[in-house]
Amino acid sequence: MGLRRLWKLRIPDEVESAQVAPLLCAGLIVYSALKRSMTVPGQWVVISGTEDGLGHLAVQFASKRIGLRLIGIDQGQKAELAKNSASYRRGLYGFVNSLTGRLGAHTVIVCTAANSAHSQGVQFLRFGSTLVWVGLPAGEQKPIASATPGGLIAKQLKIMESAVGNRIVPRRCCSSLLGESFRPTYRRC
Repeated sequence: MGLRRLWKLRIPDEVESAQVAPLLCAGLIVYSALKRSMTVPGQWVVISGTEDGLGHLAVQFASKRIGLRLIGIDQGQKAELAKNSASYRRGLYGFVNSLTGRLGAHTVIVCTAANSAHSQGVQFLRFGSTLVWVGLPAGEQKPIASATPGGLIAKQLKIMESAVGNRIVPRRCCSSLLGESFRPTYRRC
């Protein structure tokens, strides 16, 4: 059984297979999430979980490929550095609010497994905006405390998921590799 021509993807000789592999998994997921959110160049996007595989690709797609204004949030190894910054002292909500002109983000993409990120994401949104879940919460799945019916209706918020792309997305993801500024990080095993 051969691969249908529709699904074939030609990888240029100058691009290493190891660079393409992350795009055909994590890249498809986050690129699809960004496109489904309907966010357009110049709008604000918060990406939660920027140190992980999904998040680091979402950051590159958002800023270098789509042209979004980016706010990256993570609480991993770099949390100690963040504690010394003014943004940490004001709190994340205040930080996002100040960057976005007190309006909030147009889109929040949650790429982390932290339950708290899902609840925080709703708080970062402006009127008529979108939260996209990409990362599933680790451990026990909890309801999102900040996603009350009244709050969602009053701010006209949308919450959606994004798990995979379609046959067009791999071509768009991999075309990013031809630009020299876009490179997934990977480690050879």
